[in-house]
Amino acid sequence: MLSRTAEFSDLKSISESDRERVILHTATADYYVLLTLLLQAPTAESVQHFMQSAILDDFTEIALEMQISREAITVIAQRYLELQKELSSSNDALGLVRREYTRLFSHPTKPVIKLYEGVFTDDERVRTGENSTNALLFVNPSAADAERLYKQAGFACSSEVSIPADAITTEMEFLGRLHNAIALEIIENDNERVIAAMQWLEEFHSRHSSQWFPRFFERCEGESKLTLYKLVGYLGTTLIKESMYPILNKEGQWK
Repeated sequence: MLSRTAEFSDLKSISESDRERVILHTATADYYVLLTLLLQAPTAESVQHFMQSAILDDFTEIALEMQISREAITVIAQRYLELQKELSSSNDALGLVRREYTRLFSHPTKPVIKLYEGVFTDDERVRTGENSTNALLFVNPSAADAERLYKQAGFACSSEVSIPADAITTEMEFLGRLHNAIALEIIENDNERVIAAMQWLEEFHSRHSSQWFPRFFERCEGESKLTLYKLVGYLGTTLIKESMYPILNKEGQWK
């Protein structure tokens, strides 16, 4: 997979600083796409892809475009090679990944880590001794607010099945779409639309992703028994620590 920057017809007509912003935003969008892929329910096809090097090559290229540290990129590569070794040495790689995915995320009664913001944050409250808010899938303030923001921004989830608006994969898809939209509007020199998309990005990060992504990815890395989801945790934590958050730089200007 090539970074979406390669799909833009002409970057020569924009300034060097704008070109850097386009590359940064499109690379971040691509990073979200790949991270979302790793968090989808495993299939024979996806597990086969995990055993190949194309995804690692994509992550490496994208991370370099995002100016993620060489140290972090080295760790990503090392863990991906560990993942390939782990899967290739198994007689049933698909079953191995499915069992861990189920244990972590989709167990019918007691998933270790919940994939939905409202019930995840409620679970975190209970884990720290606070009272439960009795959040339910589809019916909780986080899901309702995410749905409101999606509608206001004109976003529709690409999933063919009905899933809660606060699913981590949906939230990451939304963030990726915003980053990609920003890049396109920079190329079109439509500063008004750039600012509007950046404001959506900042608001959603403030109200949603910053509220649970750090802890979600920390738990993935710490509580998975399989290298794949430890890697997911590290990738998510790296995105948060080394990428575009906060959206405003130290001078208070939009990146």
